[in-house]
Amino acid sequence: MKVCVVDERCIGCGSCVAVTNEEIFDFNDEGKAFAKVEVIEKEEDIEMVKNAMDYCPTAAIIEPTEEENGEAEVKSTDKENA
Repeated sequence: MKVCVVDERCIGCGSCVAVTNEEIFDFNDEGKAFAKVEVIEKEEDIEMVKNAMDYCPTAAIIEPTEEENGEAEVKSTDKENA
């Protein structure tokens, strides 16, 4: 599973850090979260990231996918469509 944090959406609430471990998310100098790894491989870590995606109040944690033309596309969460 690939994962990243959209900086413009992140409000630095810390919910992602709280529901995962320090190996996955951390805060930058501006107090916003970032993914320390781009690819999550362990099943238990994938579950933690999915929980972080659910708990993020601004849907800043995304799973990027590739379109056929090679440009990055964002797989939206249910919160964005609500």
